[in-house]
Amino acid sequence: MKKKIAVAIWALLFISGIAFAQNAGLEPEGPVEGEEVLSDEVSDLTQEMQRERQRPEVDAQAPSPYQMQNYGGAGTMLPENSILFYEEALKENPNNYVALTALAGLYANVRADISKSIKFYEKAIEINDRYDLAHLGLGMDYATLGMYDEARQEFEKTIMLSKRKYVQQAARDAISMLGE
Repeated sequence: MKKKIAVAIWALLFISGIAFAQNAGLEPEGPVEGEEVLSDEVSDLTQEMQRERQRPEVDAQAPSPYQMQNYGGAGTMLPENSILFYEEALKENPNNYVALTALAGLYANVRADISKSIKFYEKAIEINDRYDLAHLGLGMDYATLGMYDEARQEFEKTIMLSKRKYVQQAARDAISMLGE
């Protein structure tokens, strides 16, 4: 039962994260070298996504991140193509913790590959240990695997690190579903 609840929470968070990225833009938090460049790139991509959101189709081949700007961004692609998009982005910048976190969520939810998802979250946290969404996602993966103590620790880190109330609330909800 707890596994089903964890999967349901994770799916809700994943969907709300995509909506947040499309509507408000992704703004990484925490001191990370080159963060200003990453923030500018994400901002540019988000603006382009908003302009191109009405495009009805996306090519079956996964384009490069540069080409993605002409197709409306990862949020308008099929999930498998989104995986290819983030993998391509990581080839260009392997320290892009936002892309690592997004890719981890896709591996957990689209491919049901929790072990690979955990590796991506751990790498994102290694790069920026203050990125709240990476801790939240890692907690969800731990909960899915029945590692409830580890999940609780990640959710508590999320609450401590996040300045976003909806992320804090998601972590609190997840903790309450874990029980005592």
